[in-house]
Amino acid sequence: MISWHRDLENARSAGEIVQTTRDFLATFSATELACLPETHRPREVRSEDDVRDWSRRLTDEYWRQRAAGGELGTMQELWSFFLRASIQLARLDAATRERLYGRSAEAA
Repeated sequence: MISWHRDLENARSAGEIVQTTRDFLATFSATELACLPETHRPREVRSEDDVRDWSRRLTDEYWRQRAAGGELGTMQELWSFFLRASIQLARLDAATRERLYGRSAEAA
């Protein structure tokens, strides 16, 4: 798991994050994903918006299952990854805004 987090932190574009996400999802077997509710089994990830959407959905389900005392193994792995991927997307977005508009735009 640590190598996936490192890969996300080293990603320098949304495309790299999307590709890392696809590679990460490919490591899960159908059996592992079957323990998740069908509506919370990440499927195709085509864009950064998909990464953000799955992050939100998995966050909601993770906390719901945690409160109910459910099994969190696979859910926690997915939730943690998508959360980190979403955070890295936000960092890249912030860096792009800073390059384009400078720090003075944040103060305005």
